[in-house]
Amino acid sequence: MLKRKESQKGAVMLETAYVLPVLLGVVLFIVETLSFALNSLLVNDVLTDIHLTIVDEVQEISSLESGESPSSSVLYAYCDGGSVRLPVGENESMTALAVSALEAKGVAMLDSNPAKVTVSMQTESGFDLYLIRFTGTADLLVLPNFLNELLPMDVDTVVSIKASCVSS
Repeated sequence: MLKRKESQKGAVMLETAYVLPVLLGVVLFIVETLSFALNSLLVNDVLTDIHLTIVDEVQEISSLESGESPSSSVLYAYCDGGSVRLPVGENESMTALAVSALEAKGVAMLDSNPAKVTVSMQTESGFDLYLIRFTGTADLLVLPNFLNELLPMDVDTVVSIKASCVSS
């Protein structure tokens, strides 16, 4: 005597109605979180490139002799009163460089919270410490745009300078 199996239509419908949308939302949030982490790593990579550029410029400025001018490739560092310095405040050239590098890597920034690079300075034990901060929000991949504000990027790098130079 074989008994016929009865189907469980109600349980399947319950699972489809309640569990599947929650599972889909969790998967989409995981995708966005991974995208946010990768975008932050890309911003960190771009700031590392800017950091290395600044270190090279500081070396060039500090090695100039009296009357010599820096090369045209020097964008950020300058000599002021015998010390090598960086411009403080919002830096449009660093922002433009960061945005173009991120766009080349496939990261688009939001118009409502665009990328911005600011430089602040403090002196500690004779070193000029420059905090270079990138802030902005990248576009989301799959979630609605109102959730963009939950994932702002805020990435920092610190450049310490204790270099002398000859003012021309």
